[in-house]
Amino acid sequence: MISGKPLLGWSTISTPTPSRSAKAKRRNYTKEFKQESVQLARRADVELARAANDLGIHKWLLWLPT
Repeated sequence: MISGKPLLGWSTISTPTPSRSAKAKRRNYTKEFKQESVQLARRADVELARAANDLGIHKWLLWLPT
């Protein structure tokens, strides 16, 4: 490498991406948790990001169509 760039003709060495099993396990949520989460997200006095944070989930999981 010269000045932080790979030499021409040589690709950078990358590590293989871990499989899903090596990553965090996919969470399963109960029907009750889902229903209560949506009710919380629809409340006018609670911001969506705050509701998601309180529930321990990412805000995109609470996305609601308008």
